[in-house]
Amino acid sequence: MRYSVIIPIYNAEKTLLRCLDSLLPQLNSNIEVLLINDGSTDSSGDICKEYANKSTCFRCFEQQNSGVSFARNKGLDHATGDYILFIDSDDYVESSYFDTIDSYINEEKPDLMVFGANFINRNQNATMYYNENKSYIGIDCVKQITLLAKKQEMYSLWNKVFVKKIIDKNQIRFNQNLNLGEDGCFIFQYTLYIKKITTCTGVLYRVDESNQDSLSRKRREYLCDDLIATAKCMDTALLNSSLDKKSLWYYQKRLSRGYYRGAYSCCLEVSKNNYSNSKTTHEISKICSLYRENRIKPVGLESKIISRPILWNLTFIIKLLLRIKSK
Repeated sequence: MRYSVIIPIYNAEKTLLRCLDSLLPQLNSNIEVLLINDGSTDSSGDICKEYANKSTCFRCFEQQNSGVSFARNKGLDHATGDYILFIDSDDYVESSYFDTIDSYINEEKPDLMVFGANFINRNQNATMYYNENKSYIGIDCVKQITLLAKKQEMYSLWNKVFVKKIIDKNQIRFNQNLNLGEDGCFIFQYTLYIKKITTCTGVLYRVDESNQDSLSRKRREYLCDDLIATAKCMDTALLNSSLDKKSLWYYQKRLSRGYYRGAYSCCLEVSKNNYSNSKTTHEISKICSLYRENRIKPVGLESKIISRPILWNLTFIIKLLLRIKSK
């Protein structure tokens, strides 16, 4: 088997047909699509069975509602392909999805492949894409991963192709205890073990952001705890890795930058609550205390600069920076 596509599904009857219809004409004996129905209470389960009858490439799995990480892990446990892809049931793929991926895999044989995506209902269908078809190896691979992380492009599963052998050899799975950032944590762990990354100029995936009830659009009460837990998960993976000194520095830089930028995101969430000035100051101070208690060493100039107001509890500077950013 060449490709295993894992689709976690929960109450997705409104979008699932479109998702599966985008895959159906492209399927062949080298592709399996694992449909993980995570305890849906709508007709999603029936839709999965319907498509399994249309093509033996679709494989259906049922489970009690346990969350997306559990569903994806179940997909990984049952996947038989050499390469792993993830698709969300809200989204769909272009007609050239598999052909384009296959051509790059055959020619470059990367440990990780990334490609472009179109975002529906965001700024008039914004597009994320890569300017060139290029492969990076060795320390250049590490630098490229760091660059993509800085651009917020290493936190989504749906525009990437993973090698199953690397996942299995290093026992990489989704952390089922994380409420936020489980995708980014999985990708972070995976990239610790790769030697080659390839970027593809093709825009192969369509992300539907029309669901305004999604977690990413809601105010998150426990954002601070969740972000710290995710970063700690990444930090543990990094400590257990066997990276060379130079690569380790780049990963520490990547992790600490994201960690302290996350602190500002938490402070920004506080500012949305229309608290009094003193209450806002108090809540930001609490966030600073949590980040000090769970301190990750700042590595790199940017991390050292942005971490100072957080670690030194300079709430007035943090509030000033937030006001400047909001203008």
